[in-house]
Amino acid sequence: AEEEKAKKKAEEAKRKAKEEAKKKAEKEAKKETERLAREKARLEEKAWREAERLSKIKAEQELKEARERAKQEEKKKAEEALAAGLSQGLVKLVIVPPVNPGQLQEVQRGLRQVEKLRLVMVGGSAGGGVQIAVSAEEPIPLVSVLKEIPVIAEVVGGDEEIRITLSSGK
Repeated sequence: AEEEKAKKKAEEAKRKAKEEAKKKAEKEAKKETERLAREKARLEEKAWREAERLSKIKAEQELKEARERAKQEEKKKAEEALAAGLSQGLVKLVIVPPVNPGQLQEVQRGLRQVEKLRLVMVGGSAGGGVQIAVSAEEPIPLVSVLKEIPVIAEVVGGDEEIRITLSSGK
């Protein structure tokens, strides 16, 4: 009976040891699972930040390329317009002396009648001639337009500055 009791006690101790080992293993497995889950979340967050950073860099590069293409296209249009004798943007008209006030008014009146052309400024001095700044919203054949104004005798230039000589008869 004593032997039986000792055997039972040994089995009970063995069972308890197995249970405790199992509980300990489960607790360690749970801790490891939690640690791995935290590590996975940290790595996913890091991957998202990196993807976001790369996306931003790519977007900035695409924007830069789009701006460069637009700039090149605008330059190409301006070159084509210039080659076709067209003017666009701000152009300075220099009226060579002598300048009669009546003729100047006629030039201004003629310029105001041109569609897509704005008279920006008129200035000058008695001996230095007159300067008129005009702005063309779209490419227009400004040299040809100026030659059609009756008081203008000669037009020279094209891109950013045009020299005008008025007829001496008026």
